[in-house]
Amino acid sequence: MTGNEYQINVLDFNIDYPESLGPFCTLLRMVEKIGIMSSTMVDILNKPDASITNTERDILRNELGEILMYLTRTIYHSGLTLDEVMQRNIDNYNAKQNYENIINRDIFKRK
Repeated sequence: MTGNEYQINVLDFNIDYPESLGPFCTLLRMVEKIGIMSSTMVDILNKPDASITNTERDILRNELGEILMYLTRTIYHSGLTLDEVMQRNIDNYNAKQNYENIINRDIFKRK
């Protein structure tokens, strides 16, 4: 499934929030879900072995799915597609990596 296919599916979900608020409402709901996920992660990290149980993994999977859904809807309300946001992120990261590779070459290092 592509990002845009996911975005189309997510937009069909019947979510209870005022659509007129556009990206702001979805953003607030996403922040709420990030808080829940963060709390779960803190609980995991505070355990002696920091292992993730199957129950915790299910909770994280559900919360990350909710975050992705709200993020995707926020992207849509901003007039963008998920595919173009993902591609821009890859392009920016690749450009940064290329720059770092160039400045880390021996000819640019001080002797």
